[in-house]
Parts: sequence; structure tokens; C-alpha cells
Amino acid sequence: MVNCAIVIPCYNPTEFNYNIIKSYENLDPHFFDIFVVDNSKDSKEVKRWHKNGIKAVHEPIKGDFREELARHQNIIREYFLNGDYDYLMMIESDVFTGECILERFVSHAEVSGAGAVTATYEIMREEPTLCLTSTVDSRAVRSEKLLERSNGYNIMGKGVIDLRGLLDDSDGRITATGIGCTLFAREALEHIKFRVDRKISDRAFSDTFVFTDIQKIGLKVLIDSDVICEHRK
Repeated sequence: MVNCAIVIPCYNPTEFNYNIIKSYENLDPHFFDIFVVDNSKDSKEVKRWHKNGIKAVHEPIKGDFREELARHQNIIREYFLNGDYDYLMMIESDVFTGECILERFVSHAEVSGAGAVTATYEIMREEPTLCLTSTVDSRAVRSEKLLERSNGYNIMGKGVIDLRGLLDDSDGRITATGIGCTLFAREALEHIKFRVDRKISDRAFSDTFVFTDIQKIGLKVLIDSDVICEHRK
């Protein structure tokens, strides 16, 4: 039987967070476990999770936001690796996926042996834009340039494919999306950590690096390009 940890990095607890968890109530309880990393300023907020029977820890932001997010993600990584889990499903507290996404991603990972399976979502710029990062840098992390809205939507709808194959362009490729809806395999997280590298980019978050790091150890990163998650930001 496959065991999954669903972990929710929670920046400011709201009723939305509880609704996310309720959406998974129809799944087999032996299939998954839920853990919340609460980053809110008020340490009392974590008690709301405990009262609802949800495992949670309080870890406020203490320094540089990008570095702190990577630190919190590595707390999640350690929780996952210390448990009897096969997959880690990372779902940010403001990303809404629907309960079928977990089983869908696990089936893709089981068949392909992928190190990660992900889906994208919109983020707000001047207008809503898909969170897809393209680059032409040889190290595949330098530019942190989001595709323009029209280009982002034009390359979707190709099914479940290699992330690097999403953009058919000799001058660039898709190297990352946000990790707000991403399934990680144990094999991947046993070999890589979440990180940022300020020497390469002051703007890049850990999601810019993690997919490239997984590919560097020889594992696939797949994107379900038929799915665009709801992002309530």
C-alpha cells in the first residue's frame, strides 16, 4: 500500500485551510496523513489545528523570506523522511486542488517512476499569469522569467509530460513552477534539499531550484498540463 504525507505550509490560518483538509475526508484514511507547518506570527494559532485533530508545528518567519521558506520546507522534508511515507504531497494553504489530485499524481508517479509530479496555478501580476518559469541559462535557474499570460496558456493542455518538454522552443525551456501543488517521491527527497542560492539569483525561491536538482540526480519531473489549480491569493 502507498502511504502519503499531505503537508500544508500555512502562512496565515484562515477558514480556507480547514476547507482544504475537509476536501480529503473521502479518501482512505490509511492512504495519507496530514501535517501543517504554521508560519503565522501568533503562536496561539497552532492550537486551532490541534483542536481540529490535525498535527501541526509553529515556525514563524525569522529572517530573509526566501531563505526562511526553504528552511520550513526542509522541516517538512525531515518530517516526511522520518515517517513511513512513499510520497510527500505539498499543498500551500491558498492553493485548492480537489481531493482527486492526490490519487491522480500518485498514479502518474507510480507508472513513470518520477521524482516529482506537479501542477501549476495562477499568480497575480498586472493580470493573472500562470506560474511557469522559463530560462535560457545553462544552469537552468538564472532568469526566473515568468511566461507571458498568453504564452503560458497556449502551451497547456498536453496531458502529463516532462516539465522540460512543456515549451517547444529551441531558445528556452520551462524549468519550474510553484511547488504549491507538487507530489515528491521519497527517492528524490532522500537526495536533495530545498534551497535558495543568492549568488545565482536574489529573486529566486526554492521552487526555482528544486525541480532542476531532482532532474540532476536522474529523476523525471512531470507536469499535469491539463490541470490549473485555483489560487486564492
